[in-house]
Amino acid sequence: MDVDLSNDRVVVEEGEGLGVESTEVGVSLPSAEEVRITVGSTHRKKSISDALSSMKAKGSVVASTVREKAGPVVSSVRAKGAVVASSVREKGGVVASRVKEKASTMKKWHLYALLCVVFFIFIIGLSAGLAGRDKKRNEAADIMGEITTLGLTDPKYNGWTGSGDMNRFADVATYCGDYFGNGDEIHKYGTPQNLAVNWLANIDKDDFEIPDEDDDKDKNYYFVQRYALVVLYYAMGGLNWTYKSRFLTSHLTCDWNRGFNLDSDENYMFGVQCADKEQISYLFMPGNGLRGTLPMELGYLTKLTHISFFGNEIKGTIPESFSQLTSLRFLAMESNLISGSIPDWFGSSYPRLKYLALGDNYLTGSLPKSLSQLSRLEEVALDGNDLTGSIDVFEGMSKLRRLFLGENNFEGTIDNEFFGGSKIKELDIASNNFEGKIPSHFFNDGHLQLLDVHNNKLKGPAIPPLESMNVRMQFYSAYENQLDSMQGIGDLLSLTHLDLSANIIEEEMPGAELAKLLNLNYLFLSNNPFLKGTIPSEFVKLTLLEELSLQHTHRTGAFPEFIPLNLTNLELLDLGKNDLEGTLPNHMNNLKYLEFLLLNQNQFTGTIKKKFNGLERLQMLLLDQNDITGGANHICESEPDNLKVFSTDCPAEIECKCCKTYCCGDSYTGDKRESACYDNTELVANFDLDWVMSFSNDAGYERDDFVFSENLIFRPASSDKD
Repeated sequence: MDVDLSNDRVVVEEGEGLGVESTEVGVSLPSAEEVRITVGSTHRKKSISDALSSMKAKGSVVASTVREKAGPVVSSVRAKGAVVASSVREKGGVVASRVKEKASTMKKWHLYALLCVVFFIFIIGLSAGLAGRDKKRNEAADIMGEITTLGLTDPKYNGWTGSGDMNRFADVATYCGDYFGNGDEIHKYGTPQNLAVNWLANIDKDDFEIPDEDDDKDKNYYFVQRYALVVLYYAMGGLNWTYKSRFLTSHLTCDWNRGFNLDSDENYMFGVQCADKEQISYLFMPGNGLRGTLPMELGYLTKLTHISFFGNEIKGTIPESFSQLTSLRFLAMESNLISGSIPDWFGSSYPRLKYLALGDNYLTGSLPKSLSQLSRLEEVALDGNDLTGSIDVFEGMSKLRRLFLGENNFEGTIDNEFFGGSKIKELDIASNNFEGKIPSHFFNDGHLQLLDVHNNKLKGPAIPPLESMNVRMQFYSAYENQLDSMQGIGDLLSLTHLDLSANIIEEEMPGAELAKLLNLNYLFLSNNPFLKGTIPSEFVKLTLLEELSLQHTHRTGAFPEFIPLNLTNLELLDLGKNDLEGTLPNHMNNLKYLEFLLLNQNQFTGTIKKKFNGLERLQMLLLDQNDITGGANHICESEPDNLKVFSTDCPAEIECKCCKTYCCGDSYTGDKRESACYDNTELVANFDLDWVMSFSNDAGYERDDFVFSENLIFRPASSDKD
């Protein structure tokens, strides 16, 4: 029997051990385990004690009702009711205890659950971090998994990054793979070609329409050149370029550039320049931090006329595809890391080439004979490589004006047929293996302005007999040969640079002849066995001199007074290893531009006093193996950090508190004075500097050889018209 009491319900069903059949009384008495107390519609809103009180009251009502309706069994019900009440009380206590237990357990469970959530979040974060380390590899795996799930196992989807339009990627990849014939590279995840296709397909906001076989050539070329430049960007480390020049932006490809002023007269576009019909004609990126190998795709920019990649870190060989650049007029890739040989197709592929600059690389082998076909060549720079063999491919080029082949291993005989009849203005064949004599036509033809033949095996006079005065030659360097005379040097009236050091010139120093060269600012005659004599007084006229070296030339007498009085533009003065004597002039401080002063291994005497006061630019001062004493602390009063090298005798005869002093001692073998320096440094030979050897690492001096013309680096478009 069910008895409803307000909103509370006591369900009494047949219970074990009550001894009452439900069929007898029509009442179901509950097992104590099944007592369910509900208050309103919400569990556990009242306390356990309130529930038990309510249970007692309602039990009385039940008893009364049973008494009235059951009659004969009232006593039994009362007895059983008492048992029920007792059981309820007993079991109620148990229930209360279990509810409390469960509540406590619930609190603990909540805490455990919270800790588990935190732990799982940590595990997920850690997994994400580890996955980020191999992001590309995981992305590739996910992509391939997605492709497999979708049933897209066609190889045309290989290399897709998973972002953007997969079908557009496949279309771009197919087109570029067919056009360039390198589909394998395109579908390799992470290659420059693969990255370029993904950029064009999914990132490029310009969203170029992919050409089809019915489109005209111009439309194909627009798409191809954009792809080729994106490949260049990825292949050559575009993220680290000095100037990005708007590469990989939504701008038109022809606008991937930036303008700047090289000087006050001309503007240059750094990056890309286009000619008619939006076709790329210039790639101008000198010194821009390009690193890597040249991509073959550049060879498909067949409208290119100019490439300037001077001063980068380009490595590898010249791509075979470059043979397709038949419109090329200007190719400048000097000062890189390019290796291999000059390809045989060079001559036949570049019929319009005017400027070729591949100097300061790692090129090897001999010059291909096809170079002789480059009849339009005007300037060639292959210096600073390891090229071998003959250079006769350049003879007969009527338009050739500048030829720089120094610092290679070329060989041959120089005679009167050597480049005879040419109109070359600048010729550099220094540091090779040429033999023979200086030909007269170098000076008589009146075309040469620069001649550098130093460090070869040339013999005979430095100046062959001239037919007339030469007013064209400005730069003449022939040091480290076996030349034996410099007679006639005064006929080169326009010389500004003359270097005949380290030859075997055994004659009087031609002071009067040299005094005719009023434009000289560089004169090096060191390490020649000239006849003994004083420093020519005629040198007083050479007031434009900036560097003068007469080291080891058998000079005697006193230090000329006219040097500090008249040659006040001197930056370098080298009179070491001679037999000069006497005291130094008091007005040495007139040489305010002086940076290098070498007076070592002479017989100078006296005290230094304040003779060098005011020489604020002085970096090297060599006074060892003389008899000079005193203090040089006054040097410290001006620019003490400038003076890098200072040498004196051992024990130090000249005090200089701010100088890094290297002292040198004297010893004698018979009448011959010898010396040794005791400095315990790498500069042990500084007292014995030889100008035919570089010592720039020691003292910061760079020998004034010919500096490569900027014309091969920067060339305005207007000057390249056919």
